[in-house]
Amino acid sequence: MKSNFNKILLVCCLLVSVTGHTQIDINRCSEEVKEDFSPRVFLFLNQKLLANASNANTLYLSHKQDLKIFSFPGNGIVTAAVDEKEEKIAVSYYNNRINVYDAKTRDTIHQINAAKKSNVMVFKGNQLLYGLDTGEVKSYNFNTKKESSIATHNDIVRGVSVLNDALVLSISSDGVFQANQTNKPVQQKTFEKQLTSIAISPNQQRIALGTFKGSVYILDRNFNLIQELWPHTSVITKLKFKNNEELISSAFDKKLVNTNIATGGYTSMYTSKDYIMTFDVSAKRLIYSDRSGNVRYYNFNCQ
Repeated sequence: MKSNFNKILLVCCLLVSVTGHTQIDINRCSEEVKEDFSPRVFLFLNQKLLANASNANTLYLSHKQDLKIFSFPGNGIVTAAVDEKEEKIAVSYYNNRINVYDAKTRDTIHQINAAKKSNVMVFKGNQLLYGLDTGEVKSYNFNTKKESSIATHNDIVRGVSVLNDALVLSISSDGVFQANQTNKPVQQKTFEKQLTSIAISPNQQRIALGTFKGSVYILDRNFNLIQELWPHTSVITKLKFKNNEELISSAFDKKLVNTNIATGGYTSMYTSKDYIMTFDVSAKRLIYSDRSGNVRYYNFNCQ
């Protein structure tokens, strides 16, 4: 049976078409935008949206009539992260640089010239953790102003997350999952399939790992494999828990899927004409895009 969440999507038929390069208005009920590039960043914040727009070099942070632009001209944006207080925005670029901006003033407060590109970043307290194509997971501490190495993989780092007990979880393209904590032995598991994404449930009791083949490994809090689910048939591009039981995923099979982990049931939320590259979802909003630059947004407050 489809959940209320998915029924909402099925009845969201009012799409406002917007031509040209513009920003999503999160106060609308729904909106569709066509960009001439493939957006890679969508992050819902407190009544705000951080997203690509206009070109692959630009991020905008929007809230009602307040609009802030973050860009580093001439260098495409790979990914971005925002700290818990929404005071810092970290942006990684294809020239291997990571800039950390003050979210209010847009000033650059720190700059990292990494050895290779960073595909994944996450803030935890006063630290920014980021994974590199070299296989390293590194951390920058804004209090001590020092950089340190957290973990080392033998292939590209595809995901970094942090549990509440300071365990740093990371995955790489060669199928290796690591859990690292200061002054404790490294915990490591190797999976048969290449790993592409990671997500942690709100209660911290489940860890989801997306794969190159379209399956999802579900681990328990002790990193034991509970089950392998198959919501997709191709590369999973992103995972995010909607709640402790439901997992949203996007993939190269052109689908956005809601998986009920408890029942193992799958609900297709949307099928695109091209690869779905990224999305974000909250209790009130959903946004996603495909490789062709089609962006769709839904505001559930309208229902």
